[in-house]
Amino acid sequence: MLKKILKKILTIGLLGSSLGAMVVPTAMAGSVRWEYQGTASTGEKVSLNLDSIEIVQRSLGMEGHPGYFFTYQIGRDRVNAMTPCNGQFQVADSNGRYGDLMEPQSKATQKMIDRVCGYYRRSYQVFSPPSNVRLEPNGKIICAIRRQTTITTYGTYGEWFYTDACGKLGLIHSSQIR
Repeated sequence: MLKKILKKILTIGLLGSSLGAMVVPTAMAGSVRWEYQGTASTGEKVSLNLDSIEIVQRSLGMEGHPGYFFTYQIGRDRVNAMTPCNGQFQVADSNGRYGDLMEPQSKATQKMIDRVCGYYRRSYQVFSPPSNVRLEPNGKIICAIRRQTTITTYGTYGEWFYTDACGKLGLIHSSQIR
């Protein structure tokens, strides 16, 4: 496992250097968090490794806009990919070289690209409990936060923020945090 992590760091470091990029890792040690994205056009399940997402600030060729490296699983295959957050993405071959930019071919892949591009880790205060954390916007309640506390968020979905405050990923409305 350590060998695989070191290889990834080296690959990203070399790729980042050759692209004039600054890599800012967002992944933390601990268990890997996978998020199901839906079904690919091939019929296979697509899941995103949230802990693999790494923000890349590119200085060449992309007018300084950030992009993201990430890992996803389609069926049984794990794929390293990158998106400049322009609606397209690239996948790496077995040698770590990235191919041409591609358009998503399914809603699941588009959802994954949107999730990656909206991903960021930030802390917020739940200021007026109780506040519900839901499975989806206005959906089933996963848990209620019953006291003022600081939570970590991992990006947005409209006016909702992803959080793992309940022990699994859910959504809390922006009106409940500051």
